[in-house]
Amino acid sequence: MTKPTLSSREKKVVLTAIACMIGIVVYFSGIKLNQNLRASTSQLEAAEQRLDEVRQLRAVILSERSGHKAIQDLIQARGVRFDLYTFVDQCIRKHELQDRATLQSSGSGSSKVDLSAVRIQLQNVNMEELTDFLFTLYDSNNLIAMQQLNSLRPSSNNQGLDCDISFIAPKG
Repeated sequence: MTKPTLSSREKKVVLTAIACMIGIVVYFSGIKLNQNLRASTSQLEAAEQRLDEVRQLRAVILSERSGHKAIQDLIQARGVRFDLYTFVDQCIRKHELQDRATLQSSGSGSSKVDLSAVRIQLQNVNMEELTDFLFTLYDSNNLIAMQQLNSLRPSSNNQGLDCDISFIAPKG
């Protein structure tokens, strides 16, 4: 058997066909690689975005934890014997409002947070007395919060204001 020989023209056609086939294969594999590269780039950007969100969430959680620690420190600093009713009564006496104030204690325990609550009804107080009284309560660092301002209106004899306020504070 004789080996078939190709003319130089046939060799050029075969080589050109092989080169074209290789070019087509390289071209389409390049397109696929480019698509994979774009997909991985978008996945990388999405992962970086999620990482940034997680970092922000971590920062928020850490700041909240530090806030909770500060609150716990304030609660421990005021002592376990702190009583909201007694403290509010002392503030009322300090501002000489005892003859115009009615004080009621109402425990406001919750399943998550143990709170004490006090309701104060003041009659015929002027704005300065009310402001000074509230300032004393809030300036004490005893974590007292106004839960509800039930009413604030001029008194019936126009001698000042009548107000009904509820305060809460965490128990120690």
